[in-house]
Amino acid sequence: MYVTVVCDFNSESSRKIVDSILMQYGFTRCQRDLYEINSITDSSVSKLKLEIDRNCDSFDKIRVYQYPLEHKLVISYLTDKRWKKKVIQDKSIIKG
Repeated sequence: MYVTVVCDFNSESSRKIVDSILMQYGFTRCQRDLYEINSITDSSVSKLKLEIDRNCDSFDKIRVYQYPLEHKLVISYLTDKRWKKKVIQDKSIIKG
């Protein structure tokens, strides 16, 4: 699955730690706080989210875009130290 991670860090220390974590998982930095990877498993993304959560403070904001996940775009976002999720389903993809 293709995954993009977009970050808005409160501190430089959080940025450095999360940057290091993302590099360990094989992500490529596209811009200062934008990362992507072309192939990663769902279980690895779940582990990644836990690691990010442990190393961010409550003011950091992280968004993870996953596609395809069961023919859906899944957007997970960390805000106030809690992961939330939006699921976008394209019915034309499922029918096709």
